Amino acid sequence: MSEHIGEIVSTYRNLHNKEGAGYSVKRAGRVISKRGGLQQVTLSDVTFKVSEKTRQRVIREKKKYVHAYCVGTLELATDYAWPMYSQTADSKRSEEADLWDRGWRKARYNPYHGPDFLLDGHPLKGADKVKLNATGMWVYNPRFK
Repeated sequence: MSEHIGEIVSTYRNLHNKEGAGYSVKRAGRVISKRGGLQQVTLSDVTFKVSEKTRQRVIREKKKYVHAYCVGTLELATDYAWPMYSQTADSKRSEEADLWDRGWRKARYNPYHGPDFLLDGHPLKGADKVKLNATGMWVYNPRFK
């Protein structure tokens, strides 16, 4: 994946990954991540895209279809599993708390709750940076609709 650093990609959560959260990366309409997905992806200059037609199909059929993406410039893509509850050496705080302290906020997307990615209930248009890992989707400097 390192050969694609700096390129514009679309990233989505691979819900069919049996080993936990994994993310798939597409470029020019083709999946470029390996089978099973990646454990960590970081993007910059991100916009959030949702196909409303496919979202309605998800709601109607109650099945999983790829229809929501983070689109941005690829900065990091790795198989390293970011530990959800690991503790930092100096403060014994979780890495989630460390991200929060550095200004990152946890965002969510649920097709049954509406057509937008949300941060604290507010619809997102984009963000300066997005981190996707085992703990979810983290945004830095969000832009709201």
